[in-house]
Amino acid sequence: MLVFQILLLIALVINIFHTYLHWRECTGRSELLSHKYVSPMVSLGWVAWAAMLFTDPSRVLFGLLRIPALIVGIAGIVLVYLGHRDVPFEDSGKLVTTGVFAYIRHPIYYGSILCLVGFPIAVGSLHTLYASLLLATLNLYWRHIEEKNLAKRFGNAYLNYKKRVKL
Repeated sequence: MLVFQILLLIALVINIFHTYLHWRECTGRSELLSHKYVSPMVSLGWVAWAAMLFTDPSRVLFGLLRIPALIVGIAGIVLVYLGHRDVPFEDSGKLVTTGVFAYIRHPIYYGSILCLVGFPIAVGSLHTLYASLLLATLNLYWRHIEEKNLAKRFGNAYLNYKKRVKL
C-alpha cells in the first residue's frame, strides 16, 4: 500500500505542478515552457501512474468491460502518439491543423484521457481509476485554458479551425 501511495503522490504532484505551469503559460504569466524541460517531468508522472496500475491494492473485476477498456486505452496511446508526431517539439508559432489535428483539436489531451480511464478498468485497478478521474479533469482544464490561449494567439484562424473541427 505504501508504494502505491508514494506513486500516487508523485503522479498527482507532477500533474498539479504541470497544470500550474500550463496555466501560467496560457495566461501570459510566463514565457512558453521548453518541452525539453517539461517533457521529462511529465514522463515521470506517466511512469508513476503506470506503476500505480500494478501496485494498486484494490482489485475489481470489471468483467466484460475489460477488453473494450483495453481497446480504449490503446486508442488513447495512438492518439497521443499521433498528436506528438504532428506537433513540433518546440513552439513554431504556427497553428497545427494537419494530420490528426485535422480531425481532433486536442488529440494529446483526449488520448491521455482515454488512457487514464481505459487502462485502470482493463487491469481492474480501482484506486488508480479514482486518481485517473482527477487527472482526466486536469486534462480537461488544460484544454479549456489552451483554447483561450490559442484563440488569443491565432485569432480568426483558430476560431475558423474550431468551427471546422468540433472535437
